[in-house]
Amino acid sequence: MRCVTNHALSLPEIGTASHRNQVLLSCTFVQYDAAGMRREAIDQAIAVRADFQGGVATPLAFKRGGREQRVTRVNARWVDRASRHPHFHFSVTVESGDVYQLQFSGADLVWWLESVMLEG
Repeated sequence: MRCVTNHALSLPEIGTASHRNQVLLSCTFVQYDAAGMRREAIDQAIAVRADFQGGVATPLAFKRGGREQRVTRVNARWVDRASRHPHFHFSVTVESGDVYQLQFSGADLVWWLESVMLEG
């Protein structure tokens, strides 16, 4: 597990559970290690079809390499308010079972494909 703030911090290095919980509260996001999985960074602007209801954004599908990837599940969502404009992050699973991390930038209203989790 890794906490990302201004610097990366490996949580097993932290002593007590109480101290670890305090550190987690200050994280911009927490990255968990998945056995047998590797993260491939993409960082590409993409077209996303999303639902914006009740002040909540939910990605429904996106295009990658000319192919539409339909979202079957939103695994997690979080907001990074560290900069002037918020960045809305989503971990989503698509029909193939691949897990992608998407970001919606509140500054320029652009969707980004940040990464994909791959086996191996």
